[in-house]
Amino acid sequence: GISGRSRYSEGSLITVNGGEALTVITQNDPIWVRFSLPDAEYARLAKGGGVRGLRAVEAVLADGTVYPRSGRLNFAASQIDPRTASVSLRAAFDNPASAILPGQFIRIRLTTGERDGVFLVPQVAVLQSEKGRFVYVFEDGGKARKQPITTAGWDNKANWVVTEGLKPGERVVLDNLLRIKPDSRVELVKDGAPAKASTPAPTGSPPSTAANPTKAR
Repeated sequence: GISGRSRYSEGSLITVNGGEALTVITQNDPIWVRFSLPDAEYARLAKGGGVRGLRAVEAVLADGTVYPRSGRLNFAASQIDPRTASVSLRAAFDNPASAILPGQFIRIRLTTGERDGVFLVPQVAVLQSEKGRFVYVFEDGGKARKQPITTAGWDNKANWVVTEGLKPGERVVLDNLLRIKPDSRVELVKDGAPAKASTPAPTGSPPSTAANPTKAR
């Protein structure tokens, strides 16, 4: 462990029944990280094999970087806390350089495994109607087709996990979605490239762009 600031200096009088500790020693390596998981997320975790089925436990530091050492889940509460509707968990991380300190705020990322046949679509491309979620797909000939989809939540990078409704190779429209209607003209451009004029389009509005969804892993 690591000793904190001493509360007494050399020559101080210390009594047996003083009641105050001389110093505080903290264990930094390994370090325990306590966190909680909402009951809905815990239910999803249970479908994938529960805490024993976790593939990885990662820590994301306050600056957004991922801690280079994976953690090990070493405790899971046996019941949901009714006050917070969450379950308490704890993970241990090797911490030889004391990069994580007691009291530090970090986020925990849990990986349960891989899924085949699903796609990751940016959240900005997914729209909601009274019939459910949908995207606009870029059709050959430069038209937008409204495509209903089924989702299974978000990943950790602001993408929807799409389980039904898309096929490999289909291109999803990303921009100017509020101006698009079925069979609207759209233009396919590369990331970072300026879009050219497209017709018909409302006066003063740039053309929409499309991109391929990412295959989920």
